[in-house]
Amino acid sequence: MKKLIGFVAFVALAGCEPGGLQPVDPPSSLTKPLPTVPSTTAPTPSTSEPAIEPSTAPATVPEATTTVPPEPTTTPPVQSTLPVEDEIRAAFESQWTAYRECVGAPAECDPSLFSAGGRLVFMRKLLGEFVESRIFIGPGTEPDSHRIDSIETDEGGTRAVVQACLWDTLIMYKAGPGDGATPGILNDRMVGMRMDYTFQRDPSGWMVTDEVLVEEKDGVNICAV
Repeated sequence: MKKLIGFVAFVALAGCEPGGLQPVDPPSSLTKPLPTVPSTTAPTPSTSEPAIEPSTAPATVPEATTTVPPEPTTTPPVQSTLPVEDEIRAAFESQWTAYRECVGAPAECDPSLFSAGGRLVFMRKLLGEFVESRIFIGPGTEPDSHRIDSIETDEGGTRAVVQACLWDTLIMYKAGPGDGATPGILNDRMVGMRMDYTFQRDPSGWMVTDEVLVEEKDGVNICAV
């Protein structure tokens, strides 16, 4: 962590009438009345439709159909069955591993996987500067170490402060100008530190939202005491 502190100290588209013919009187033989012939023409059946009496039956109203929307299929987040303190210990170890991998390959890192709030803002800014300056952090000649000294949680079990001791032997490098070039060492100090980490529970788990340096000693592994 000292490597980070040191570096920061250095950025939805018309009708037709008859044709004039004059009427002609018919011959007298044609003016006699004709004998009356009984009509043999059958009456023309009526083609009119019989009158339809209005129905007095009540109209049939179709029953209303109600469509019930399907229940959402979103899977709720998996709830841990571990005690809160064990959850936080596991989250601390997970974030420590993620942090080491992150500063070792800044261009490939997504700090939102282990950080939130102010710490996420800090990490994004720091990693951007690392990438721009071709800086990365790798293991030193001596193994680094860490331990949890205490865990304090709030009554709701959603916030915790982890007091940890770190022996930081990591080395800050600056990559060479070309592929295969030997990186230069920017910081290889070994430092013993006590840190306070604030964790906040969110739907994806426990995230680090803040970290505070409490004590620092160059060259001294205060965690070995």
